[in-house]
Amino acid sequence: NYASHYWALISKRLDTPLDKKACYCEKHHIIPRSEGGKDEPDNLVNLTAREHFVANRLLAHIYDD
Repeated sequence: NYASHYWALISKRLDTPLDKKACYCEKHHIIPRSEGGKDEPDNLVNLTAREHFVANRLLAHIYDD
């Protein structure tokens, strides 16, 4: 199930946040802007480049539009 994998990834990173000063990371919209997500801090999470790629691939399968 793509959604459960997506939320597991997001939850993991919310529980163990990345520090932009300590490593390279990318901001990710938890709820995509195309689905009504905002640019608010509670809708953003720092992900590694690999996690960001995986998260966006999962979202492509979840929203499939």
